[in-house]
Amino acid sequence: QIRVTATDQPDNPAGQGLSASLTSPYFLIDNAPPAISALSGAFSGNQFNVKFRAADSLSVVTKAEISINGGSWTLIEPAARLADSKELDYSVALDKPAGATEITVAVRVTDEFDNQSVAKAVIR
Repeated sequence: QIRVTATDQPDNPAGQGLSASLTSPYFLIDNAPPAISALSGAFSGNQFNVKFRAADSLSVVTKAEISINGGSWTLIEPAARLADSKELDYSVALDKPAGATEITVAVRVTDEFDNQSVAKAVIR
């Protein structure tokens, strides 16, 4: 909540100045990024699976992205297919790069106030 008070009393003769005040409704300030937990991955044939959980204590988790071996970020959906909660589980199956025995996976999660966090894991 913010209160703003304006006055012209210093520029007017005593007793002739005016003053007004306005108080805003309550609003949320969220500077904390979402937390990423249980990030893991495993090979399964010609694919690899990545799982993790994203949670934010104050606001809705709106977006998650994944990067493989430092490549470009790709948007991924939560397991429930709808990003509308403070806690979301993610499970993604991707094609394994040819000949890969180790893959570095980075995930980036964003909340509704654009706070972001990043975590990485090495899949062997």
